[in-house]
Amino acid sequence: KGVLQGEAKAIRALLHLDMLRIFGQAPVLDIKGRYIPWVEEYPSIVNPPVATETVLSRMIADLEESKQLLAVYDTLKVNQQWLFETTNRFNEKVIPPAGSFYACRGSHLNYLAVTGILARTYLWAGNYEKALEQAAELVKLVTDKRLAFTPATSITSNPKMMDDVLFALNNKDLVEAYSTYCDPTSSSAFYIEDPALFRQISADKRVNLLGSKNVLTKYMENKTADLEKLIPMFRLSEAFYIAGECYAKAGDMTSAVDVLNTVRKARGISAKLSNTLSETEFMEELINDAR
Repeated sequence: KGVLQGEAKAIRALLHLDMLRIFGQAPVLDIKGRYIPWVEEYPSIVNPPVATETVLSRMIADLEESKQLLAVYDTLKVNQQWLFETTNRFNEKVIPPAGSFYACRGSHLNYLAVTGILARTYLWAGNYEKALEQAAELVKLVTDKRLAFTPATSITSNPKMMDDVLFALNNKDLVEAYSTYCDPTSSSAFYIEDPALFRQISADKRVNLLGSKNVLTKYMENKTADLEKLIPMFRLSEAFYIAGECYAKAGDMTSAVDVLNTVRKARGISAKLSNTLSETEFMEELINDAR
């Protein structure tokens, strides 16, 4: 019951967050504006929009409660092995001791994913202290070697970098749906025509996923049937980006650069950024890496 309640509250928060980011102004620009409703009753017929600050507070309350509900199973008791190991996190055929209901936690809004989405929400709300608190929890799991990035040497053969992924959706027709947009011979392909959009570093193994015409091939790599259908929704690198931005906002450039260098190393880039970067310079590097 706790797992179901925790997942449901996290789903509600995630859906509202995405709707607010699409249809509303960023809180830093207009936190009083009314752009979307907050829906918590069923059936629900008429839902007037409410202030962004209200939506944010309710999303955060949902996610905080979700973490507490999910922690009992995902991190405090019996299921750690199935959440912290990639093979178990996304393999529906591996059944944990508690039964098949608890299999494939990576395709559910599990404790780790909710922690990341809470960090994302706090960051969007401009609460850098709270965002860092959540993101740092995930960063520490990497430092403590309980979670790990996909090895740089495996990125070409594992283009979705599934070791990084804490939460993914499923779409059995994903490759078919995506093929039109990343076939270099198609006029509908998502070409990256602007060479200034991001800087390519030759050592970065992700460059190998761009193809000859800068068309992303990540979702066209039919490595296994299981991976074909997965759409990554939250990965470790986002937690590191959030932590880096929060450290930079607080003026702790050494910590900011350290977490970004960790991501870069995981992608094959051995050259380290200097901790003498300004906040502006650091954010340029962070945004480039995310792109």
